[in-house]
Amino acid sequence: MCRWALGVGYPSKVTSAGGRYHFDDDWEFPDTQVATFDFENGETISWEGMSCNGRPTENRGRGAAIHGTQGTAVIDRSGYVVYDLENHEVVRRLRGETADALDIRGEGVLTDQHVANFLDAIRGSATPAAPIDEGHKSQLLCHLGNIAQRTGHALHCDPQTGRIVNDAEAAALWARVLDVHAKDLKDLVVAESQCVAGEGAIPIPAIFRQLVAMGYAGCVNLEYEIDARDPLPGMQRSFAYMRGALAGLGVTEG
Repeated sequence: MCRWALGVGYPSKVTSAGGRYHFDDDWEFPDTQVATFDFENGETISWEGMSCNGRPTENRGRGAAIHGTQGTAVIDRSGYVVYDLENHEVVRRLRGETADALDIRGEGVLTDQHVANFLDAIRGSATPAAPIDEGHKSQLLCHLGNIAQRTGHALHCDPQTGRIVNDAEAAALWARVLDVHAKDLKDLVVAESQCVAGEGAIPIPAIFRQLVAMGYAGCVNLEYEIDARDPLPGMQRSFAYMRGALAGLGVTEG
């Protein structure tokens, strides 16, 4: 949302500050964090997370505030409100029934519209409102913010590609994959079409081939959530297929 409003792509500089302050435990991710992304033409996006403090900002659990030369627009899943420079409300477009911004299911009219657009694009009757290359740019900001937090220093990036420059420590975290979960589907757009691995449409050998090319050294966990009353036969067939796929790539168990 913020990138769209500012018309920006990849950042040129990323900083992050914060830590885990609320609980003294083994959780590695910060409960308090402020990540800042600077862009080459002078725009800035600042993201703030306070997962252990329930006080809302702008009376919202989640959302975006776009600050410009003529005022501010506050936006979330329920709509938006625009204020002038004197903090007077000039436009309000909110639905009568508000969506829970912290609902991890992502439900709400705006989400429903995105899902409908995505399915229409698969059918060939629409252009994606959120194409994958734009989604990549937004997701990359999250990764860069976390890398800046982990290294403890500012990152300088190529604004054309988003890649970290002149920083071996940070660049080492660029392609960090910790864990992979795999399952097969007969229909790529129907989550309920899970099947025995190798009998569906997921290109499992190609995925393994890419993991090998990346030098991935972690685990691939098989998700098998069907045949609850007698799952073992399907699980055995799935494991046999995955072992065969790995063997075909020259990967041995160990």
